[in-house]
Amino acid sequence: MITSISGLRNAPMNIAEQYVANPYFKSDEANYKWIVTPSEDVNQRPQEQANFITFKKPGTYTITCIAESKNCLAQTTPPPHYIVVSVGGYYSVSSKLGYVTIAKSNLERSLPNDMVDNSSMEYEVYNQGTGALSHKGTAGRSGGTLDFSNLRKGFYILNLQISKDINETHKFVIK
Repeated sequence: MITSISGLRNAPMNIAEQYVANPYFKSDEANYKWIVTPSEDVNQRPQEQANFITFKKPGTYTITCIAESKNCLAQTTPPPHYIVVSVGGYYSVSSKLGYVTIAKSNLERSLPNDMVDNSSMEYEVYNQGTGALSHKGTAGRSGGTLDFSNLRKGFYILNLQISKDINETHKFVIK
């Protein structure tokens, strides 16, 4: 019976994180069955009691592990053990009175090296209703406040170009 799963509870996107089920069972004693829900946009590389999981979208995920006994005498499968993982981006965004504040997320892991070589990142702002590009520019990697008070009231999408291969999308409102 699995008694615990160790690993990050607040995980970054697009980086493989290791989750380990305890206790360890020898391969002739049990098979580990790993389940991540929702399973869309998730890559898994299970290796017995460990599973390397990459989350491709933010959200809340449940990681479950079941140790299925190979012993013929075991008539029932013990209940699974699970943990809940919150996956966020590298940045959080908040808006107030036409200003948007970008802050680094409070993750247990720092940004990958290829993301911190450059002191700024490009961004684009789209009007959610029309899809039109409303603004583009650069912001500091450490975060900061952007002035969008000239934009019309409405819902907007902020696309941050984190690195060559990683974009992050956030919604905000101009009231």
